[in-house]
Amino acid sequence: MENPCKYEIPVFSWSRAADCGEKLTGLDGVTFDGKRSPEVHLPGSIKMILNLGGNALINQHGNINETARILQDESKVEFIVVSDLFMTASAKFADILLPGTSLFEGDNLVTPWMVGDFVGFINKVCQPVGESRFEYDWLCEVAKKLGLYEAFSLGRTTDEWLRAIYDDLREKEPELPPYDEAKPNGVYRYKPLPPHVAFEKETTDPVAHPFPTESGRIEIFSREIYDGTFSEYVSPLPNFLPGREGIADPAIARYPLQLIGWHTKRRCHSVHDKNPALAALDPQCVWMHPEDAKARGLTDGMTVRVYNDRGETLLPVKITDRIVRGAAAISQGAWYAPDRKGRDRDGSINVLTSSHPTPLSHGNTQHSILVEIKRAADAD
Repeated sequence: MENPCKYEIPVFSWSRAADCGEKLTGLDGVTFDGKRSPEVHLPGSIKMILNLGGNALINQHGNINETARILQDESKVEFIVVSDLFMTASAKFADILLPGTSLFEGDNLVTPWMVGDFVGFINKVCQPVGESRFEYDWLCEVAKKLGLYEAFSLGRTTDEWLRAIYDDLREKEPELPPYDEAKPNGVYRYKPLPPHVAFEKETTDPVAHPFPTESGRIEIFSREIYDGTFSEYVSPLPNFLPGREGIADPAIARYPLQLIGWHTKRRCHSVHDKNPALAALDPQCVWMHPEDAKARGLTDGMTVRVYNDRGETLLPVKITDRIVRGAAAISQGAWYAPDRKGRDRDGSINVLTSSHPTPLSHGNTQHSILVEIKRAADAD
């Protein structure tokens, strides 16, 4: 069914939209009916959140302590529904918490993220455990209460939707076998195709196939971006431009270490954080150069405080020369676990990150965080 709301915001901006949505404009990435301009602004703030199978409500979002304040203020977000398999950091903020089904408890279709060479079938192997329910089923019941069941479901069951989606794909990909033939096999791999060359037409015949730029060609410099709100981060020539919370920030006098977030092999974002086998493979820690550690009286494996004005986290330090002096690193995705003093105890990097978005992409500033690290003598 058509969404009556024509506004869209960058995913990272949702907490600001809940805190003070009326202040967000096209300069913050807000679009109306697919169009962006400085005059576009949200008519109000987010009041209800449905969070299905996601940990970005708190854990994978910047500035966790500020986000928690917004979520706990019922004059702002009035109603939160979470459906998940685990008691994640985000699930703890739900007004209504529903147990979802795992991939073993129902039929579904899966394709690779963005691109890939297969279509997969998730085939049910057991009944839903306890009171777990597939989200589509209870959403249909909500739609009935709202008088929107037919518009929402088109009267289709899960199996009927899977068949319809697959048959629609077969019209575009005629090599796919019929649904009942492909489903029992679990995976269908496409036949090899010639390699796709990006922008082949534009580069071989730029006159007939110009790029959507003022010159019709690839532009290293963008006048539109330079004249926009992010001109401080754009230079016509390749120069060093100081970013937020970098070496030129006055805050470096109090927080002299540049903290960098990275993706670890033990998690996919926050997925598998509580998997004990993977935790043993790569224990959560903060990397630090030997000279920086020596100056602070730290030894390898010692529990330390990593902190700034936004929050602090306690975790072991890994002293290694595989990171440069003046920098530190924590892998992103660890579940937020505050103690009674409000200190995170599991190395969740987003207690330290800012809610200020990155320029242009409006993303998480996870690779530019000023912090200090000290011995956590009073950690307990």
